[in-house]
Amino acid sequence: MYELPITYESQLDDKGQHIVSVGGIRRGDLFALQAGMIEGIKKSREEKNSVTKPTEVPPEPKPVEQLASPVLVGKIASGSQCFSEIAITKAISELSSYNNVPSGVDCEKHVYGAGKIICQNDTLKLMDSLDTKAYVYAFENATKSEVNHEKPTLDSAWIASVRNECKDEACLCAAFKAHTNDSLGGLSPYPQ
Repeated sequence: MYELPITYESQLDDKGQHIVSVGGIRRGDLFALQAGMIEGIKKSREEKNSVTKPTEVPPEPKPVEQLASPVLVGKIASGSQCFSEIAITKAISELSSYNNVPSGVDCEKHVYGAGKIICQNDTLKLMDSLDTKAYVYAFENATKSEVNHEKPTLDSAWIASVRNECKDEACLCAAFKAHTNDSLGGLSPYPQ
């Protein structure tokens, strides 16, 4: 439906894994891509319905909410927007050698304050998981040493002075975005 020109650069890290950075995508391209996806879904439904039920009119796809930023999609309770769980999950999967790094907040234990807010919101739980993995990744790359992934050293200064100072979901969303961007740079799923 739509072709999107991109530029990319690939390099190997010290573990022999590819690091790919993508550029050349403008906001207008993403909106056009979104429109193309809606049109493709609509045509697919029309084709499916014309084969199985030729007398019925296919339902119109629900309109996609216009986004402030193409990757902002998940609503959080305060009405602010947070980030796509799909993009966060994809970024977590790309850090596959960090799968055994636990989230910064253990929701199985009694939590309070910012931890409680995180544990009550699926998007924030994913953001916390990605942020912890990203911090360990950045720490290992900066120090050129491997840490215990099952009990990693966390960024306790950031946790105390930024994350734990948040009183709502919007603050936590912004805090995770900034901290993860610092750790992952161009590999982060969040806008820089």
